[in-house]
Amino acid sequence: MKLFYLLLLYCGFAAGQSTPHELAERFFRATANNDLAGFKQIYPDVTALTFFIKSVDKESVYTDAMIDEASTIGTDNAVNSFETLQYEINRQGISLKGARITNILTINDEIQLNEGQEGLPIMTKITKITIQFATAAGKNYSLVIPQTVQIKDRWYISEQQMEISSL
Repeated sequence: MKLFYLLLLYCGFAAGQSTPHELAERFFRATANNDLAGFKQIYPDVTALTFFIKSVDKESVYTDAMIDEASTIGTDNAVNSFETLQYEINRQGISLKGARITNILTINDEIQLNEGQEGLPIMTKITKITIQFATAAGKNYSLVIPQTVQIKDRWYISEQQMEISSL
């Protein structure tokens, strides 16, 4: 089950973004509008999660019931990450009303999802996204999405905690 949870961590939020930039823009809009419903829409549904897991699980260890459970847990964790990010934005007194993206940076990497576990290595490519933006008041910030992954030509955000900081 630990491997399954790790797979879910790297699967993140979905919605039909064909590039990391589109994913970043959609994520930023949901964050700026404190739109939890919109945020949930960019989390992968069980169909996308099933495709991803079955494409990397060459030993067919995971059942549909396990994937359904992981999808529910992942959605709950993603909602918690979003709420924590919104809390941090409010705590820092950042107003996203009228904010605009000034730059989107990406860094690509490859990770082993089942590191330290038995079985064949399960590798996947990830992309870290940094969204630089300016508020209406002229202050500059960066919003970091630590890990995103591409599944079936769509980009998904992991449930890992996003970070916001001033530039």
